[in-house]
Amino acid sequence: MMGTEADFAATPGTDEAGRLAVLRARLVSPMPDDRPWGWLGPLLVTAFGAFLRFNRLRVPRALIFDETYYAKDAWSILQHGVEWNLAANANDLIQAGHTSIFAPCSGSACGEYVVQPEVGKMLIAVGEWLFGLNSLGWRFSSAVFGSLAILLVCRIARRMTRSTLLGLAVGTKWIAAWYIVGFAGLGIAWDIGARRAAGLRSFVRGAFRDAVWRPLTFIVIPLVVYTVTWSNWLITTTGYNRNYAQAHGVNIPVISPLYSLYNYHLQAIQFGLGLSQRHPYQSQPWDWLLMTRPVAFFYQCYKGPVAGPADYCPKNYTGAEWSQEVLAIGTPAIWWGAMLALAFCLGWWLLRRDWRAGAVLLGVLAGWGPWFPLVTRTKFYYYALEFEPFLILSITLCLGLILGPAAASVRRRSIGAGIVGAYILCVLIMFWYFYSILAGQVIPYQDWLDHMWYQVGHGWI
Repeated sequence: MMGTEADFAATPGTDEAGRLAVLRARLVSPMPDDRPWGWLGPLLVTAFGAFLRFNRLRVPRALIFDETYYAKDAWSILQHGVEWNLAANANDLIQAGHTSIFAPCSGSACGEYVVQPEVGKMLIAVGEWLFGLNSLGWRFSSAVFGSLAILLVCRIARRMTRSTLLGLAVGTKWIAAWYIVGFAGLGIAWDIGARRAAGLRSFVRGAFRDAVWRPLTFIVIPLVVYTVTWSNWLITTTGYNRNYAQAHGVNIPVISPLYSLYNYHLQAIQFGLGLSQRHPYQSQPWDWLLMTRPVAFFYQCYKGPVAGPADYCPKNYTGAEWSQEVLAIGTPAIWWGAMLALAFCLGWWLLRRDWRAGAVLLGVLAGWGPWFPLVTRTKFYYYALEFEPFLILSITLCLGLILGPAAASVRRRSIGAGIVGAYILCVLIMFWYFYSILAGQVIPYQDWLDHMWYQVGHGWI
């Protein structure tokens, strides 16, 4: 008599294979079977974002806000390897098309005191090398890496949600040190969770035992890489504070420049923590998601619809006005919606311990939290850009739940898709509406004023 499959005892190998299959399904959700769209979709979105960034990239043809520091420092690195002291009228010289913008100097007296790391300025220098000391040159690299960031976030969202559709829905500062600390801890927590799910004994002790190499990964390697980014300063002799060690009796090869760099960073950190100069556009971190005080990077009044010095509004002008502004502000539907998304993700993580919600919340906390204790320190809304990708990911996770699982009924998915589509359409419409004050378009003054939705105190003005 032939027996059924159930009549035969399962072999140990079969049991083990089945247990591993169940465990893998629990720990690693399968990727969607749409590999071409997994790349094509994000690339199309990235191309659209790149067009928006490169279109009108030269406008306004002026040094706006912190470009007055970074553009000139980048040009200095390109010409001299390090930041040099600048002529008092350097901005006017640049506007007039000149490239010799440095103050007369010699030796170590040439070095300019700067407090920002080098990588960003080096990238800006690449654009200036390609296109010259002009608005396209000093904005080119930011546009390139800003566009690539879209692709990165899309792909991350796809892997977190296992959804290409939701991946499409999402669109170098020292503060990154907090991300290193945060994600090192997150990695250990995930190891503990995976070991516990696998049924391993001493899952906490085992995770920490395997974490013995974490200091190499999260401390030594980042420190070495960061030090290498200062190579231009280390191999030259005219940078600010470059010869500090020699001046204090330390003349050991390799050690001397590193000691000088260490002292330089002590000064820079003290400056950064003690910066408390009042600024008309400063804000506090609890204002950032509400966007109560965005930063006007550039504003100019004109007597007509054509931009140019000939049409600048004179002092005490009372005639018809046209406005051109670059306002550093986000799309309200994203930033205000993110507050709801973060609140939901917090509850989702507390109740369900969903790893995706926890990772997103940690990303926001690492970029946002360190600013709260620094109440008197001068801060700006655009500091929130450090954790904006995690805000977008939080919205994406929520949209995924609204859309519903792939196995849900057609009616459930249709309702979810309608809600998700309506929200994305709202984001696009808002972005289109605010585009004129994001891209420096010249518009009638009353139109500009209509864009200033929030006018409590200084508000958006």
